[in-house]
Amino acid sequence: MKYRILVVDDEPVNLSLLKTILEKDYSLAFARSGAEALERVYQNPPDLILLDIMMPEMSGFEVCEIPVSYTHLRAHETLRY
Repeated sequence: MKYRILVVDDEPVNLSLLKTILEKDYSLAFARSGAEALERVYQNPPDLILLDIMMPEMSGFEVCEIPVSYTHLRAHETLRY
């Protein structure tokens, strides 16, 4: 089973580069905005999120401030609040 990574960036060249580097070893999903990233997290939570900080409309920091209910995340013994 491949780990799932959500890559979030508004620059297509960055998404393409990360796809080239990661696609062999990981299952990838992509989002071009903070809002799209949040939708993807709620629909199918990834194991890891690579999040651009400087994006228009909603920065990566603002995305991190949006509360995500623990029940929306996969149950991992290593997750702790």
